[in-house]
Amino acid sequence: MKYYFIFILLIISTTLTAQNIEENPALAGRLNGNTAKLITCTEHATIKDSPGKETTFLHRTYTYNEGKLISDITFKNAVSPDSVFILYSYTDTLLQTKQISQHINMESDLQETLTEHYAYNQAAKLLRKTIITASGDTTVYRYSYNTSGLVDTIFADSAEDRRYVHYYSSGKLIRKTSETPVKDSAGWLLLGIYTYEYDKQGHLTSELHVYKNMERKKSHFVYDNKGRLIKKTVYVYADTKPVYTTEYIYDKKSGLPAGRVVKWLPDKNKLAYKTASFTYSYNYGK
Repeated sequence: MKYYFIFILLIISTTLTAQNIEENPALAGRLNGNTAKLITCTEHATIKDSPGKETTFLHRTYTYNEGKLISDITFKNAVSPDSVFILYSYTDTLLQTKQISQHINMESDLQETLTEHYAYNQAAKLLRKTIITASGDTTVYRYSYNTSGLVDTIFADSAEDRRYVHYYSSGKLIRKTSETPVKDSAGWLLLGIYTYEYDKQGHLTSELHVYKNMERKKSHFVYDNKGRLIKKTVYVYADTKPVYTTEYIYDKKSGLPAGRVVKWLPDKNKLAYKTASFTYSYNYGK
């Protein structure tokens, strides 16, 4: 997994995290099922470096076929050689492979960076995800489920083995632990704890990550009266100042996500926040 996040960071020249980029509604499941006839979802991003000055830094296009995402192409500054290509393949409706490649500069050929392979049980539940990098490094995630069909444990087999144990209440994930095996023992050592809180409507309102007894990250979520996410605030390392906030914008006519505005602090020693604006457009077939 660490290779994946390092790779995503290569596609942007700002201090925005991979999580910000992945919040496009096409990937975050916020299109509310409006993908059956969707052909493309396009994301355009600009960054405000100083008052009155905006610079385009990202173009991203998601292409669909019969409701399934088949490609995800990113161009930094709209320059083709500085780009990322993600291709998806399916068996019926189940995702089988996800292949990520990139151009690093004007002289580089398209380089395969990593490939993800997916395997399922007869109930179409994910059993295994295998990530293989171009250098041959492999990480395997194995999934087990409880009697309610919810993910119970995820085992990560890699250079640093991990397991993630999930705990639920009324079908909602309320706690997840990250553990590593104890050397020469059958036991597991607790590394991190994730806790989740929800409102009366079942919307996630808080997420807290504690690692080795230290608060690493906490996120707060706010929704409108239609249950749509309208703001997220993230703090890291128990800082009282938000590392970044994201405000979500919706089209008044269709109700679909129209964009988001991200404000983040590039340096904790500085008071000035930077601002990036993301806008979405959709192309539907007849």
